Amino acid sequence: MSFAWNKCKIITIIGDTGSGKTACGYSILDKISDRPKYILNHPVPDLLSGTGVKNIKDLDTDSLQDCALWIDEPQLIFPKHDKRNNDSLLMLYSLIRQKDIVLILSTSDTRWINKGMEAYIDTWVIKDLDFSLIKQGSTIKKIISTKYHNIMPSGFSMEKNEAILYCRNQLERPENIKIPLPIYWSEKLSKPYKYSKDVNIKVF
Repeated sequence: MSFAWNKCKIITIIGDTGSGKTACGYSILDKISDRPKYILNHPVPDLLSGTGVKNIKDLDTDSLQDCALWIDEPQLIFPKHDKRNNDSLLMLYSLIRQKDIVLILSTSDTRWINKGMEAYIDTWVIKDLDFSLIKQGSTIKKIISTKYHNIMPSGFSMEKNEAILYCRNQLERPENIKIPLPIYWSEKLSKPYKYSKDVNIKVF
């Protein structure tokens, strides 16, 4: 299957903890080779050496353009109650096409993705997750049900190198894909918060 990641606008990677979301994010960035690549607020920026990805500390919607931007576990950076930060994120969603940005979001929390966000997302990468915990009527549940309409929800399972890919602009139906690890992959890249000495995660 030929798929143009650089033609996507907002890619959302969703899956349980340990399902391979982070490796998937780096693999997708590797395939977007026609523009600078950034990650927002990485907990250990030194780990990015050799990946071709640069860390940025703030979401500056004025300076970002012609690039790929990845936000890993956005629910830790943009809690639902923080209106100011979430307004910046919504502004970025609206400017994606004009500024030629590929935005990648990866999260283990399906609840963080609401109906308003779903309207902006054009590309979904679904890793292994608990089907029963997905909200009724969500796009994620519809994509899985379309791909595996002949199995019980409890039978849904993905290996770490597998995912369901759906892009409303490039694919008629969801497709199963294999996602190889980047050549620079390491355990530290997989669990950056484990190796950070300065992580301060607020619990709400």
